[in-house]
Amino acid sequence: MNRLAGIITHFHSVDTMSTVNVNTEIGEFCCVILENPQTATYLKKENKVKLLFKETNFFISKNQIYNFNSFRTIIKDILLADIFVKLAVESNNYFFCVLITKKEFETFDLNLNDEIFVYIKPTNIILEI
Repeated sequence: MNRLAGIITHFHSVDTMSTVNVNTEIGEFCCVILENPQTATYLKKENKVKLLFKETNFFISKNQIYNFNSFRTIIKDILLADIFVKLAVESNNYFFCVLITKKEFETFDLNLNDEIFVYIKPTNIILEI
């Protein structure tokens, strides 16, 4: 599981769901949670939280697609297997593990020290306090 610290900058709640904007050292993230301020006391502006996301929750690209939930990384290590490829990537001194299919790896023709952008869907981010 990948972790990234940040601060809540904005949230919007409807019934039992909320969208939460979190500012981090590598960019702005938005996530959707099944909570609201009445059920989650941490849901306040300026509160510190951690974003959690699985290794399989990344979309990769050679170019930036979105201005949120996306950040530039450098490939630091590659572990090639028959079906999946595990990438160790770095962004602003933060290290993440990205698991992609071998087909994606070959299609993008990835190599060590290549620059790639990663994107995480808002519904794939978990908040931790």
